[in-house]
Amino acid sequence: MYLAHFQLDAPPFSITPDPRFVYLSAKHQDALAHLRFGLGQGGSGGFVVLTGEVGTGKTTLSRLALEQLPPNTDAALILNPNLNARELLETICQELSVLPSATNFDSPNAGIELSAKQLTDQLNLFLLSRYQAGRRVVVILDEAQNLPRDTLEQIRLLTNLETDTQKLLQIILIGQPELNTLLARQDLRQLAQRITARFHLQALTFEESKSYLTHRLKIAGAKRDIFTAPAARLLHTLSQGVPRVLSTLADRSLLAAYTQNSYHVEASHVRAAAQEVLPKMQTASRRAKPWLIAAAAGLLLAAGFAARHFIGSKQEKPSTVLQHPAASRSMPSSQGSDSKVLAAAPTQAQIIERWLQGAGLPATREFLNLASRCPDTVDAPLLQPENSIRCGRGRESARTLAAMQPPVLLQTDRGFRLSSSLDSSHGDQRFAFVALFALPLDIPLTFGLGYSGPGVARLAKKLAQFDKGAETQRIFGPNMRSRLQAWQSQNGLEADGIAGPSTWLVLGF
Repeated sequence: MYLAHFQLDAPPFSITPDPRFVYLSAKHQDALAHLRFGLGQGGSGGFVVLTGEVGTGKTTLSRLALEQLPPNTDAALILNPNLNARELLETICQELSVLPSATNFDSPNAGIELSAKQLTDQLNLFLLSRYQAGRRVVVILDEAQNLPRDTLEQIRLLTNLETDTQKLLQIILIGQPELNTLLARQDLRQLAQRITARFHLQALTFEESKSYLTHRLKIAGAKRDIFTAPAARLLHTLSQGVPRVLSTLADRSLLAAYTQNSYHVEASHVRAAAQEVLPKMQTASRRAKPWLIAAAAGLLLAAGFAARHFIGSKQEKPSTVLQHPAASRSMPSSQGSDSKVLAAAPTQAQIIERWLQGAGLPATREFLNLASRCPDTVDAPLLQPENSIRCGRGRESARTLAAMQPPVLLQTDRGFRLSSSLDSSHGDQRFAFVALFALPLDIPLTFGLGYSGPGVARLAKKLAQFDKGAETQRIFGPNMRSRLQAWQSQNGLEADGIAGPSTWLVLGF
């Protein structure tokens, strides 16, 4: 429904395991390495256990691992292990083609139910034949936390099928955290002692969530940033970094933005999506309303006292808000040369006008709206494409913001101000900002790991001025990300390894 609106080629946040959209964080890469360990010789016949919360990508990783099977490996994937011991043996035999498939009614053995011993004997003969042919056999059990205790014991007994030098069957257990609790039971200690590798897949960090959103949008054909920084932050917070929840919320947020004819997803769209997708948030919001009213009343009272205090103390302490230079020069002194006279602070309109002037834009109504509505590309027909004005958002420390050129517009609880008004007294205080700067249209405002395009070449050339690294790069790979993180750390930026507005403003163009 929203694809044409956002100029996308495919739904970017479908929860089906489309391999094109797979995003592998560092944690996912480690988990995949553990699965490969189990599929390769490293398992040595013991159990390999992969656990993680619902929606963190365990099943997707198992599919990836199966796609990368060593050429000498046969594998069976069991998606529903809630079976008794005999049923599980039968399913394994069917998946490995030891027995005819349950749907093959033409087989002469169809309908004949073998005992657990007969199934084990046939499986053992199959494993021996594969061993003699130089092949390995692996069984992957997904949702293993649902395995009954007797079935787990049967699985342990399968690992007793062996030669004098090697186990004949490798078993990989994949499940939710409850699987670890199950395996810790005293009566399953024999199985637990045979676990040769464990890995717990954790949720994404905020930086990984941002990269996840950027990656999937890019694969879907996005040519620009769609999620604003506050929207991305809220998506991570509400999803707690769980990829499946993150995808569902992002998808509904795109729909919410589309219904309001917005070309950017704002935090308000994410909240609207969460009301629909997250039942707990619906309940919490309904319960919170009386409390919100009371809290609002308390804030109004507090604001009244604060305003009274501020007005009373204003004559004693000079304002730290940006002062208008012309006003400070022209204001006469009525208290002698040693007295300090407060300069008239510029209005909000004057601050925004100066911000636009720094980017070479006129203070027309259209451009004045950029302070609150920040499109990726500013429509300025008089400008040449190579000098395209872009608008970006972010949040950085005062020290970093003061170094940005042209000055950026800060969003504070008292309204807008310019970054040029900051001084050393603000230290590491962080401010949200809106920036206007020149950047070619073929370079996305934000890109990260896996991106390939002209932005990579420009970034590599700029970084080479500081780290003496390669000036030519075509793909934003792990090495490129490490270079960018090192430079970001040295320059007081959040070392997220993502090229965005903050990076361009400090690095230069």
